[in-house]
Amino acid sequence: MRTLILDSSVIIKWFKFKDESKVKEAKYFLTEFRNKKLRIIISQLTYFELLNISAFDSNIPVNEWQNIIQVLFDIDFTLLSLTYNLAQDTYSIAKKFKISAYDASYIALAKTHKVDFITADQKLVTKVDLPFVKLL
Repeated sequence: MRTLILDSSVIIKWFKFKDESKVKEAKYFLTEFRNKKLRIIISQLTYFELLNISAFDSNIPVNEWQNIIQVLFDIDFTLLSLTYNLAQDTYSIAKKFKISAYDASYIALAKTHKVDFITADQKLVTKVDLPFVKLL
């Protein structure tokens, strides 16, 4: 089974369609996951990022976001917590590439688990230019 790290910029596309690009590509990962062909690793941060998006997105009604949150918690992601080593790697990556610790944490997870990290953030992919950090 293939394993990937996905960030909130990819996962949100499973639910948010208006003015979104690459929805089909993002949904491919959800389909692969549901067909038990893909293991998705996320951090606890991912849930907070998705909640933050929901708090500021006026295009999605509150009741719809409540449904989305329920669906997210029903998905059996591999959820990883922050460890001392992950914190150290996150800090080093953030400093080296001058990126947020949030973005660096996904890269540190991918590096630690030796898997690809998929994001919809073109600027991040360009800035770090790492072979395992891939654009959706």
